[in-house]
Amino acid sequence: MKTSMQMFYITEQFTDMQTIEHVEQNNRSVQAIETIAEQHKSSVGQTKETFTFVTQNMHEIMDQVQAIASEIESIERDKDDVIGAAQNLSASGEEVSASVEEVTATMQEQAGMTEHLAEMVQTIDELTKRLAEEASKFKTN
Repeated sequence: MKTSMQMFYITEQFTDMQTIEHVEQNNRSVQAIETIAEQHKSSVGQTKETFTFVTQNMHEIMDQVQAIASEIESIERDKDDVIGAAQNLSASGEEVSASVEEVTATMQEQAGMTEHLAEMVQTIDELTKRLAEEASKFKTN
């Protein structure tokens, strides 16, 4: 039979083997954790790069949207100016049309008066001829 001392050594060797096995297992765990930590660090770096890229693009898009908004405001002002000018032209056109109507009416009135004057001149001419005829009768007699 084995002595208690031998049993103690066997137990101690078994315990040492278990301890070594635990240490090795812990070393493997630490290495696995270090690998995971490196992967995590890499993922965090990639995520940071992605966020930086997205942020830069977002700022560029915001600048473009602001530029477009400014252009739209300018177009609105120009549109308002064009509408105002068109309204002024329309009003001027209406005034010109009214003036043309007045001129046309005046011309028609003057044409009528001219016609009347021509008739009066013709009448005066006829009367003058008759007067001359009548006057010649007084001279001959």
